Amino acid sequence: MAKPIIANGINKQFLEGYRLAYETKSKRKNWKRFFSLWQSAALAGHIRAQFYLGVCYDHGYGVKKDVSASFDWYLKAAKQGHRDSQYNIGFFYHKGELVKQDFKKAVHWFKLAANQGLYDAQLDLGYCFFYGQGLKKDHIKAVYWYKKAAIANDSSALYNLGLCYKLGEGVKKSHRWAIYYFEKATKFGHKTAKAQLTDTYVNLGYCYFYGEGLKQDLEKAIFWYKKAASENESVAFYNLGQSYKCGEGVKHSNRWAKYYFKKALEFGYRKAKSELNKLP
Repeated sequence: MAKPIIANGINKQFLEGYRLAYETKSKRKNWKRFFSLWQSAALAGHIRAQFYLGVCYDHGYGVKKDVSASFDWYLKAAKQGHRDSQYNIGFFYHKGELVKQDFKKAVHWFKLAANQGLYDAQLDLGYCFFYGQGLKKDHIKAVYWYKKAAIANDSSALYNLGLCYKLGEGVKKSHRWAIYYFEKATKFGHKTAKAQLTDTYVNLGYCYFYGEGLKQDLEKAIFWYKKAASENESVAFYNLGQSYKCGEGVKHSNRWAKYYFKKALEFGYRKAKSELNKLP
């Protein structure tokens, strides 16, 4: 009967440290106290305490920073199935930090964590499949893992899916799905997604305008060009200028043609200057 009591006491130590570290509003944290609580629990075999002790050594919380000690504690917890620790060990091997870079070992640990539902591991495993790091390149499997990570609205996973659909890598090429994922990635803070989104608007407009892969529809082309133009895309401004100049998809208007050519020129599309000069 003594063992459950001891185990319960160890868990109390861990939880007390966790509560003080992460569940109190105090701005001044006594990390030495938390470290002491987690160290006692970790040495007694508490898996989560081993992970958080690794975090303390990793970042120098309450103890002198020691990446080697951090790795050792993560590894102890990882071997016992702790998914965040498994991911961290995979990250060490993937980046070649402290240990020799080894993509195969990185994939091994990423897979363990990914299969337990850790979104970061799913994203990085998708990345490894996409670029053939530590295993055979497989874009279909990359998309599978990106979609797993995208469930949590991970902006990088959403962005990567947008690129896959835009370029037709691992999935059938689709401007619609590319736009869907780029819009979501933008919403959740991906810094590059907006530029890709705008570029996809232009590409979709182009496809509708010339009937490439889609039934030609000049009005829809104008719609997507205007979506891109709302983001100050110079090519979209130029294409709208041409459309108004020639009366394609819109009513002919030299006034609007001039407006859009001037906007294109303002945002760096030099070709618009010659078109402006041709207008009466």
